[in-house]
This record gives sequence, C-alpha cells and structure tokens, in this order.
Amino acid sequence: MRLALILSVLILASTAARAAAPPVDAFAAVPQTSGVKMSATGRLLAWCVTNADSTNIVVFDTSTQKYLRTFPISKDASFRWLRWVDEQTLFVSVRVLGRFRYSYVEEPAPLYLGRAMVLDIATGKSRNLVMPEGPREKPHDFAVVSWHTKQPGHILVSTSLSFGGDQLYDMDVHTGKSTLLETGGAAPDWLVNREGVPIARVDSSSPNDFVIQLKGPSGWSDLRPRQRIAEWTDRPWVMGWTPDDSAMVLAVTEGQAHRVLRKMPLDGSAESLFFEDPELEVSDLVWDPDTDVPTGIVLGGLEEPIRFLDPKLEARQKKIDAPFPGKRVRAVSQVGDRLVARVSGLSSPAAYYLIDLAKQTANVVGEEYPALAGAALGEVRSMEYAAQDGARVPAYLTLPPGSSGKNLPLIVLPHDGPEARDDVEFDWLAQFIASRGYAVLQPQYRGSTGFGEAWRKAGHQQWGGLMQQDLIDGVSALAKEGIVDAQRVCIVGIGYGGYAALVGATFPPKIFRCAVSINGVSNLPAWLSAVPMQWRGFYWRENVGSRLDKRVREKSPWQAVADASIPILLLHAEEDIHVPYKQSKGMAYQLGLYGKAVKLVKLDDDGHDLGKLGSRMRVLVELESFLATHLH
Repeated sequence: MRLALILSVLILASTAARAAAPPVDAFAAVPQTSGVKMSATGRLLAWCVTNADSTNIVVFDTSTQKYLRTFPISKDASFRWLRWVDEQTLFVSVRVLGRFRYSYVEEPAPLYLGRAMVLDIATGKSRNLVMPEGPREKPHDFAVVSWHTKQPGHILVSTSLSFGGDQLYDMDVHTGKSTLLETGGAAPDWLVNREGVPIARVDSSSPNDFVIQLKGPSGWSDLRPRQRIAEWTDRPWVMGWTPDDSAMVLAVTEGQAHRVLRKMPLDGSAESLFFEDPELEVSDLVWDPDTDVPTGIVLGGLEEPIRFLDPKLEARQKKIDAPFPGKRVRAVSQVGDRLVARVSGLSSPAAYYLIDLAKQTANVVGEEYPALAGAALGEVRSMEYAAQDGARVPAYLTLPPGSSGKNLPLIVLPHDGPEARDDVEFDWLAQFIASRGYAVLQPQYRGSTGFGEAWRKAGHQQWGGLMQQDLIDGVSALAKEGIVDAQRVCIVGIGYGGYAALVGATFPPKIFRCAVSINGVSNLPAWLSAVPMQWRGFYWRENVGSRLDKRVREKSPWQAVADASIPILLLHAEEDIHVPYKQSKGMAYQLGLYGKAVKLVKLDDDGHDLGKLGSRMRVLVELESFLATHLH
C-alpha cells in the first residue's frame, strides 16, 4: 500500500492518461480493495484484498506503518463486509454458495448462505461463527441487527428461516453462545435501541400486509395498525431512528409522487413529515459508519445528491469533498478528525483514503481497480431524451476515450432489475465497452427506481413493451443528434437487461445488428413457475404478470426464435440463483433448431452478479470478440 503518498501527488498521477486501451483483465478484476474500516482508537485499519488467486483480510497499524496480520478467506467464500467488535476482534461477513431443496422445484437450487468469521488480532487465529439453529431447520442467512448492547462483545443477530419466521438472538461474538430474545412472523424487521434492547418490529403475515408493533411490559402491541397494501412495493420501509431516538423513520409513498420520509413517535402520537424534497425521491439514508446514527439523505435523479440533516455535518463534508472535485466522497469509518473515505466517480474507479482533517492530509489506502490508475477512461454524461409518447427518459451516455462524439457505434446497456437503476458510480462493464471504441447508452427506462413512483409503476407488466420502446427511442435520439451510427447498434445486458437484449433480437423493430444476453430470461412462464409464489412470486406477478397470462407468454423471446435475424451471444452463470442456467440453454437449443446464429457460453462456479474474476474475464473476452465481429 502507498500510505505515504500525499493527496496532491495522487491527483496528479490520476490525471495522467495512457494512450493504449487497458487490457481486459484490468476491467474484469474483482475490486482489489474493499470494506476498509478503522478501529475505535483510529490506530488500526482492516480491509479485504482480493487478487486473482486469493482473498485476504489485512490489518494495518497506522502508528508504525506496518501490517500486523493477514487472514485468508476460503476460496469457496465471497467477502461481503467487516466491522471491528473491539480493538482486538474483527467480525467478517462472507457468503458461500450452497443448495436448497424447495418444494416447488424438482432438484436442489443454488442458494447463497450468509456466514461469519471472527478474527483475533492478538493471536492471529480465526474461527467460523456458527449461527443459532432454528426449531425446524438450520437458518440459511443472518443479519446483524445491532452492534450496540449493554454487554461488550455482544451483538444482536437475526437468523432467517425458510419456515417459521425470523428469530432475534443476543450473541457473544467471542464465544459464539447465543440467547434467543424474540421470534417474529414471516418476515420481520427488528428495531432496537442504542443499548440493544428490541423495542419495535415490522411484521407481515402475507406479502400484501404489514404491521408495526411496539414491545411493552405485556408483550407486543400494534403501534401502527395492520394495513393491507395493493402492491408489495407500496409497503412503508423502516429506515431507522431519528437522531434523538424518539421516533422511527419510515420511507413511504402512500399517494405521494415520490418516496418521502415520515417519523412515527414511539409515544403513540401522530406521524409527521420528516423529510421531503420537492422534486426528487428519497433513495436511502446516510449513516454514521460507526455509531449507526442517520446523518443525511440520498436522493434520486441522475445526480443522486445528498442532503445532510445537520448543517455542521454538511460543512464538514464540504471540507472533505474539496480536494476531490467532481467525485463522490463517502466516509466509511471515522474517529474524531480522522476518517476513511471512499472516493469514486463515473469515469474513475473508487479508491480509499485515510484523511486527517486536522493535519490536512489524505493518504491512499488502496484502490478497487489499481490496474486502471491513470488509464484513459470514457467520459460519462447525464442526459435525457424524448420517448415516443413524449416522456423524458433519463440516461447516462459514455463516450470512448478521446472520441469526437460523432457517428460512433453504439451499445445499448439496459440495467438489471428491472426495478433498479444505474448509479453515480464507476461501471466496469460500461467502461470496458467504451474503452474498445463504442458509445454506451444506459437508459433509466420506465420501471427504473429513483425517478418517482409514476415512473417506476409505468414499467409494471411492460416487459417487452413500453420499457423496450424506451431503449429504442434512445437509439433514435442519439442517431438524430449524429452521435451514433444507427446502422451499427448492438444491445447487451445482464438479467433483465439480458431479457431486453433477446427481445431486441427476436421482436420488431429490428434496429440492432447483434445481441448479447448475460444471465438473461428467455422463457417468462417457465421462469415465473420457478419463483416461490408466496413472497417473491407476489412481487413478480405485479411486475411481470401471471405465468398463465397469454400476454406474458407472447413476450417471451423463446416463443419468437423463428423471427431472430441477428447474431446472438448467450453467456450464463451455472449457479445463477435468480435466473437458472437452463433459461439460456433452452434458448440456445431453440435457436439452433431454426438454424439461427447463436453461441452459448456457460460460466462455471459463479452466480448472477458475476463476482469472480474467471467469469468476468470470459464475459469480456467473448464480448470484445463478438462486438468486433459484428459492429465493425
């Protein structure tokens, strides 16, 4: 690590550009540095380092500028996050890929399992933390509900059971011993006070109802009456507590044009507005990384601005932001005037800095994509364009490094979800494509989140319909401006984006020269049949429609393979838990029967999000060759 480098030197180095495009593995690499956290004294730093052949947790002493410990992570586990329990103990969350037999499928399905490790800095020993077992079966996941309890070294964890509800435990991190505190309904969210005492919960008996309950001397009672909701996505979400702990903060829509925050006092008095922006919806809260107190609000829109709850915090943030113009700077750990910040931008990979406000220094801890440091990367622009029906579609446009911005080949890259969005962050896939000379359009089509309730709901049951038309209209808008060549356009996507790519290959209008589906859905009825109907199925019925609906069947690319007229590349992870591999395997088989140009690539030992170097490398190598063949 280059902890001795001074900020001004780093900024100069980051602006140097190499003429040649970076190699494939520079983009394919899983972020090398992640999860940086500072201990309570500010002396020790810990983070995860991921290389091609290993993943390790490292501990660094800032007072001596030396590494203290290195703890290996098993090759079958993926790092999620870490946190200091005390000065000598680290809690590390990982996930492993397992299999689970659901009643609605014929064979065990892949399933990610949450696991935890406890690392002892003094001895260098590590051990797996075994989660408590439920009454019917071993829980397959867990969540830390609170790091703050009356007893040092104790935390509260919620274990998720496939049957029988969630349970809340008090756990001694050092011994692993647990005490059952509460058992909830089918899908509770637990809320505890600053001392780790459970005092409220949000519970559901079915996907379309919820109730907020308060813990009293005689048990649980309703604080907010049980409410039926028309759509699962309409339910209020408990975001946490107000800074003074007197009320819960709820993210609600309930007839609003966009999501706002309301507060519900624990004394039973009336709810009131906590925060509302006149134009943008609330996307998330910003938390103090160590005390878990809310400090700000992340808003939607293309720029995703942050509003701070305290003017003093806003002034402090401006000081932190000043040395990094045009970047997003987020504190991930802090002690007094020292903090660790993650600094990122649309055209620059994230890096972690140790910042000392008193000394006015900022030293780099590590970079997510060090092989891209100093590389010439694509310029990302926020834009809007007119849809066919007159709506304004927000989008991001990435231009190739050094491009004139005229008559470029174009890749349309719709995001997964579909109720998701592209963020104000470095996008490894979009930047790789741009580095190879293509413009990249990322539309925030109808159905995307972050742009108001009407925009999100406009995508319901519009798979292959209005959402697809928004992508097509983006191509027309860029061609009209002369930015892209309308005869050299390909569509590429992951998940829902993969589905959109297959629709572009099989349904009119035929405006694309080629299509690439990564972990994409091809057969909607078959996919919906494999979704558990009680919970996730409830959501997908809203979003897509019933598997028995003729309109859903007719919007399946699998049904229209005879009309495919362009080359298709299918890449699919073998252990995808969201979209089974057989979705692409079946599509390839059908296309082959009709003699269509198709190539299927199976990505071994990886999941939907492409979290491993090997699969990401294979995707980029295949993609680069495919695009070069069909767009040049």
